[in-house]
Parts: sequence; structure tokens; C-alpha cells
Amino acid sequence: MQATAQIKTRYFPSYESRETALGRSVGHLIPHRHNGPRRFWRDFKQIAGSGLPVGVLENIAYISADPRDTLAFGSPLQVLTAACMGASAGQQDFGCSPRQLAAEMEIETLLHQPIRTLSGGESVKLALAKSLAVSGASSKLVVSSPFSWLSRANRALFDRVLDAYHHQQVPVEVLALEGEDDPAPIRAEAFWEGRAEKPIFSLLFSGARIAIGSPLNAVTDEQLRARVADFSGRLVSPCLFEGGNGQGKSLLAKSLAGAIATRGKAVIESAHATGRARLLFQDVITQTLLRSFDAITNSVKTGRRGQTVKLYQQLCRAFEAESGESSDCFAGREPGCAVGQRTLLEIKMILIAVRLVERVPALILDEPDWGLSRQAAISLVAAVIGVAHTRGVPVILISHKPWWQPIAGSMLKVEKLLRNDGGCPFEIRLQQM
Repeated sequence: MQATAQIKTRYFPSYESRETALGRSVGHLIPHRHNGPRRFWRDFKQIAGSGLPVGVLENIAYISADPRDTLAFGSPLQVLTAACMGASAGQQDFGCSPRQLAAEMEIETLLHQPIRTLSGGESVKLALAKSLAVSGASSKLVVSSPFSWLSRANRALFDRVLDAYHHQQVPVEVLALEGEDDPAPIRAEAFWEGRAEKPIFSLLFSGARIAIGSPLNAVTDEQLRARVADFSGRLVSPCLFEGGNGQGKSLLAKSLAGAIATRGKAVIESAHATGRARLLFQDVITQTLLRSFDAITNSVKTGRRGQTVKLYQQLCRAFEAESGESSDCFAGREPGCAVGQRTLLEIKMILIAVRLVERVPALILDEPDWGLSRQAAISLVAAVIGVAHTRGVPVILISHKPWWQPIAGSMLKVEKLLRNDGGCPFEIRLQQM
């Protein structure tokens, strides 16, 4: 019998309750990052001042909801080399080679790429490869929400790691949010009843070259750029960008939002605006820059704070109408949260409100289900689409999950093709479906 059939997944209703369980399982190694700098530094001080944490003493391997938490070096090759050096001598008969591990997890072409340029799916593949390396030297493996990062086609890679731990007789804990591994598309029969008209927008890529991060060695290394095949099309909101892990969906989103240097044209034009879209990252905690809820609210231009608060409240009411949840959720009193602390759901909504308060050509939601249960994610997306469409703002959804296909007004397939072209290691192609 495969190990995957024997491993039980524990499900949690919220990001906060799952993170509490993760902390207990790994000996509280990870400080909170979504409740502002004061909470982060308080946790960090406790971790630093309490001696070696239990998770370190017991050699607990873990992959958190943000796989980059465990990737401490500059490139995948460095991460895997360090993992193999730390593996026990008894692991050598497994063949602890960085290149073999990379091949096992299908990331051999990424070995020399800077960690900061990896997609979410590529990062979790690397974290899985690292976990595979130390399977014989660990007392336990804890994995948090693997299904929110991995496309269905890559679930076999996760199963391969679980089987390796089963072979080594090392226990595994899987922590997930309710419904995150449910592949069923959502029901869209009543989704559009009473909603505003779907905005139409134009998308143009012409001669686009997207910088893939900055080189590890700024003196000798060449700046790599991804080529985007020319594309022009008129699309209906919500538009779904779909494709597997590492196909370039998030790279396109960051280019369209001006969050990453791009040569050539990458432009969205809608009825009310032209130019750069606004983007909600998949790794939304990184996007907060450790700012508190109030600091994010105050980040808008002078005179727009009141509008932002009203827009946030509108999103809250729309979410409540979609989900049936009480407004107590928005008082910062979700189970697992102390009074005054904000939930990840609230952080997402204030970030969205800050982006919608401006006159923008489009709002991009990159993997909007990250950190949310299935029902909460569906309710949030429904609320955001309703509010954005009322303001005439098109919405772009980026996801590898089949959940959103029934509600898509239009769809684009994103595909990466490897190239052997100086300075351009791959090309991203868009196909309207």
C-alpha cells in the first residue's frame, strides 16, 4: 500500500487555526508575519531567546504554507547541496545528489536560478526536494497546505516524497485548509444573478521581455529575461489565466502591474483607464511588507483613506452576503486570534480595497485561494468581482485550480517553452480559449 493512502490530513477552517497547529508541530519556529512588525519581532525575540527550539533539537523537517520559509540560500543548487551535506551517512545509499533530487522533483533546469525568481509552484517543488534529501535524518515531516501551491499534475511529486518518508518509517503530518484539495469546479448557476455588467478590456504584449529577478552576481552574471510572445486580444471579465506550476502566470501578472522591469509593451486598456493593473500577490504576506492593518490602510494617497475604509466595508458586506458569515469575523476575533489582531482574510480585503480605490484598468488576483478555505476563497472572489464590476474594473484571476472555470468570462492558457537563446531562457505564450 502506498504511503499516501495511510497518511491522514488534518483540516482547519482558517489560516490562523492552521498556523497555530503548525507552530505546535514544529516547536514554534516561525514568527507571525501578517499582524504587523510588533507581533513579528515579539515572536522572533521569543524564538531567539529560548535556546534551540524543539523543532531543531528533534530534526523536524517541515514545509510551511510559504515554502520559501525553509529556503535559506540563493539558488536551488545551494539549497539542495546544503540539504545533502546535512543528511545522515545512511542516506547516501539513497543517492543524495542535488542534481538527482532536482530531476526527481522536475526542477533540474532551475538549479542556478535565484530563489527569489521562482514561482510558488517551483518553490514548493524545491522544498519537496529538500525534504526528500533529509528524509532519513528527520524525526518527522510536517507539510502545511501543499494543495494550494501544487497543480493537480504535480501531486505525484508530493506523493513521491511521502512514500520516501514511509519507506524510512518517519511519521508525516499534513495540515490543510478545508476544501483546499477539492478539485470540483464551483457551481456558477446563481453566480451572476443581479450583478453588474461584465467589463470588456484589451490586453497587449508586444516585444515584451520580462526581467527574471536580478543576477546572483551583479558583476559577472547576465541579466536574464523571459520573452513573451506577441499577443493582442479583447477579453471579458473575469478573465482566467490558467496553466500548471511554473508556466509564467505570476510573471505575467507582475509585468502587467509594473512590479517587475519589462521592456517592450505590456498594457491593459479598459473603459476607464489604460496602463498598469493592480495586483494581489499569491504570497500576500510578503506583499504586506510586515505592515500592520492600519499602516496598509494609511498607504493610500492623502484624502483617500475614507474612501478606502468605505470600500473595505463594502467588500466585507459583500463577503458576508456570499458566505453567510457574521461580521464578527471583521472585528479581529476569529478563533485563534487575540482581540485587535487581524485575520489573513481581512488583510487580503484591505489590500484589495487599497488597489480598487484608484482608477485602474484591471485588478489581478494571483491564486486568490491561498490561505483560505475553499468556501472563504469562493466567497471572497465573488465579493471582489461584484464590487470591482460595479466600479467598471475588470478582474483577472490567476490559478492552476479548476475551481474558477465555470465563472470565467474569458480564458487564456499560459504556457512556457524553453529556449536556447542568449539572455532569454524561455518564452511565455498566451492562447485565448
